[in-house]
Amino acid sequence: MSTTEPVPGAQPVAQPGSHRADPAPLGLAAFALTTFVLSFVNTGIFKAEPVVFGLALAYGGLAQFAAGMWEFAKGNTFGATAFTSFGANWIRF
Repeated sequence: MSTTEPVPGAQPVAQPGSHRADPAPLGLAAFALTTFVLSFVNTGIFKAEPVVFGLALAYGGLAQFAAGMWEFAKGNTFGATAFTSFGANWIRF
């Protein structure tokens, strides 16, 4: 019997990273809220720029960057690249 065939009655082995929750909702929510608030400031509806700076650094930046690193740990290259890049952009902002 080869080692690639499943053994009858054996429990499946968890893949690395499969025990982590999906970080995509955190990354998408951080991107959406930060972009939404910045758009309100840019249109003049909302006049509190310091709120945008704190939100951009903490939620849009650090939380989204962390979501990108968690996507990397799960093996999702696209999510890791997108969230890490956008998170770094918000930190730069």
